[in-house]
Amino acid sequence: MTFQELVDLVKNTLLKNQPLKTADLQSPSIDQLASDVLPNNLIRLDISQEKNPFEEDPKNNRVVVRGKGIDLPFAGLESELQFYFVNGETALTWRATANPGWNLSTGFPELQSTICEEIPLVSSPASLIVLA
Repeated sequence: MTFQELVDLVKNTLLKNQPLKTADLQSPSIDQLASDVLPNNLIRLDISQEKNPFEEDPKNNRVVVRGKGIDLPFAGLESELQFYFVNGETALTWRATANPGWNLSTGFPELQSTICEEIPLVSSPASLIVLA
């Protein structure tokens, strides 16, 4: 995938509030992670309330998208996705700011009734959840 193909993919999906299929990123690493974490291997982000939802950085071959996560584990969380390349393969970092009361079992329901519900997240500054 080229940088321009990545830009076009993001503009034609996430910037239109449409899901981005992780397979379209042509990255085995992202596919593996997505199959474990993202429902239906989709990246879904609501950008409708975001003042600056898109940033294109051709110098560093990086695309940034901001909005609210739609699906678990990032549902309702302010998020920033960065797409870039590592050794020619598309890479992704998803940073989300946890809301008060959020814990691992909020984002991953299979962790309910485990010790993960007891682990507090720092509330100030806001906790970040990072998927890289």
